[in-house]
Amino acid sequence: MLWLALRLLTLLLLSASVLAAASPTYHDDIAPLLANRCLVCHSGAQAPLGLRLDSLENLLRGSQRGPVVHAGDAAGSELLRRLTGSSQPRMPLSGPPFLEAAEIAMVERWINADLPAGNESMTRPAAAVPSLDEVVDYRHVEAILLRR
Repeated sequence: MLWLALRLLTLLLLSASVLAAASPTYHDDIAPLLANRCLVCHSGAQAPLGLRLDSLENLLRGSQRGPVVHAGDAAGSELLRRLTGSSQPRMPLSGPPFLEAAEIAMVERWINADLPAGNESMTRPAAAVPSLDEVVDYRHVEAILLRR
């Protein structure tokens, strides 16, 4: 009986460590998602309401209306409400298709885990976003076209 209790405790501890390791981070998980689905509109000087999602600092700064994420409070975060459609307009405006349920759940876990940054050197390359003096070409719209 003691052996069974120890075995169960070991399994619980291993499960907890696997879940903790799987917690999403900004640089590893959230930044690539935002780059793929949000930066077409939410980057640069013309970002709606000044909400730039091109860096963790800008995301935390929020918009002209205030913060869009509240560490530890996904339900109270406007970013999550816009992704789920509980606040309108639902994001991304280029949807449908909108984010998949697993992607929204990942954002929710990230917010509820207090917005961990992760390792910046591990950031995946961002989607191509043209500068103000650059001509827009296929690489800037490829991801949008492939989703359609």
